[in-house]
Amino acid sequence: MFKTKEEVIVIQAEATDPITTGVVFWSHDKGTAKLLFQLKKGTVSQTLAKGTIVPICLVFNGGRHIYHAVIEDAVNGIVSIVLEDNILGYVGRVEGSIYIELPDSRSLDTAGRFTFDIKRSPIDENVPELKDYYWQGFNEIMAQYHQTIATIKLEAKALLDSLTTDVTKVKNDIATANVKIAEIRKKLDDNDVFTKAESSANVINSIGGVTSATFIDSFRVDGVVGTAARDKEGVPIPFSKEDYDDINSADKFVRSETIVNGRGAEMIFEFPVIKNLEEKYPFIFEGLSSDDEKQVRYLEVLKSVDMSQFSRGGGVRTDESSGINYARPYIKNLNNGFLALSSWANTTGNFVKFSGKWNEARTTLVQSNGSYIVFVTSNKNGSSDGGAISNGTIPAWIEVMNLQLIIELEVNGRTIIESMIAANHRENLATQEEAETGTDNAKTMTPLRTAQQIDEKAVSIVGNQTVLGTKDFQDGILVAGKKPVLTKATTDYAITDSTVNPAMFGGGYIKLYRRGDLVYLTASFKLAVEKFNQGVWFNPPDWARPIDNARFNLKREDNTNALFIFNSPGNGDNTIICSDNIAANTWLNGSASWMARDPY
Repeated sequence: MFKTKEEVIVIQAEATDPITTGVVFWSHDKGTAKLLFQLKKGTVSQTLAKGTIVPICLVFNGGRHIYHAVIEDAVNGIVSIVLEDNILGYVGRVEGSIYIELPDSRSLDTAGRFTFDIKRSPIDENVPELKDYYWQGFNEIMAQYHQTIATIKLEAKALLDSLTTDVTKVKNDIATANVKIAEIRKKLDDNDVFTKAESSANVINSIGGVTSATFIDSFRVDGVVGTAARDKEGVPIPFSKEDYDDINSADKFVRSETIVNGRGAEMIFEFPVIKNLEEKYPFIFEGLSSDDEKQVRYLEVLKSVDMSQFSRGGGVRTDESSGINYARPYIKNLNNGFLALSSWANTTGNFVKFSGKWNEARTTLVQSNGSYIVFVTSNKNGSSDGGAISNGTIPAWIEVMNLQLIIELEVNGRTIIESMIAANHRENLATQEEAETGTDNAKTMTPLRTAQQIDEKAVSIVGNQTVLGTKDFQDGILVAGKKPVLTKATTDYAITDSTVNPAMFGGGYIKLYRRGDLVYLTASFKLAVEKFNQGVWFNPPDWARPIDNARFNLKREDNTNALFIFNSPGNGDNTIICSDNIAANTWLNGSASWMARDPY
């Protein structure tokens, strides 16, 4: 028997004033205070699809309760709730709102709002304590959660005790290993070939000999091994990507010009030869750290330098008497001056190739940063050389194509071996700080320094450490010989409903989820036939099996409990059974959770 009030809720986009139902429930209406709603879209009843959930939120002064409405008539959209005893302790106005959760994950707020009142029955002196927040099914989940946490704590303590025993054994093994490392270090120090002059000499003579090797490298103007810029009244303007493409093309060129009276047109090219050679042939500069040392080594192994290019230029003569064609290459001196690379100059209007090995006075003009800086000009500004300039009306111009620098090195075997030995000399051994930092690429690591770096950088088999970043253990993890509890990156999921088993279900669904070692069940369904101590879901997945047969209750429409059991022998024989007698077309709602039997 219920005290019932029925209201029509229209689903619409416009906000409306709450429906004043005029309903008054009393604190003595335990299990009999029922609200019935018919959901409509306009004037048409809103049909509720299988698996639809209708949450109803009741808000009062100081809190709110959330109900999952029982679907009385899915075709005509009729749903109901029976007030729980825990809200009857409240006295005053209650505001309600209705929502719809559709099976395809969509949801909507019906915009239906209503109010009713709760008053104290004269017969009641003591009423249930009002809870600020209530969610049907939540208490059962929390009880399972606390039970699971207690179980995990016991298992963790057992694992920790076992791990402590293993750590003690490992410490003893490490102590024995340290003694052996000390013995090896002493033998290495006693037999260090790199600190004994006679041993070093034998190594050089037997391996190095007098055999030499020649290396020839071409440095093109590509923006990396060779960079370029146009002169604009003394300010270099860097080449664009298109310029770099053109100067290396077989049929294109780059051009620079000026209209400034008295100035010639210039292009500047820089080749960081030592930097590029060190990257390609690091053994040549092994053990050297300063730019001065590297420059000395470069000049020791340098055999020749040649620059090849095609150029032409023009303007007016420096006395402005007539027009002239003129193009000539220069190199930057060490005192910020410049020298002509040779007496060659192109005085024709055609592209002419310039090529020739530099003399010793030019090859030594390596700048402090390890670069050669060369110019191709119509007239070198600041020089007294003849050439082509602008008179303020006629521009001076220069055009260049296919420019490259060619370096030839000659390195003998003795030089290579001496460099390697110098790099491994005791003066070049890494300190403990350098080994632990791990940023110096010029120092040699001894076994001791290697062990110290491993202690600093690597994950140790003993001691406490914090390890950052994601580590993907493809073959598994063992703790004291046991597999820990793991969590999959995705959630396991299964569902059964009238689509899967129409003979069993008249509507709604049962869903299973698993995250880690916890399995969750949510249900809202009615049976198509009467069931008593019979299965309702045959062969649910093995990953959902509980540690022991799981027992849980679902709520009938009359708010009574119906007992269900997850019977889990495994091997595909799992069954969810309704232990109580359940009439056909009786809706059941609720949720449950349990600990999975088998870990991932």
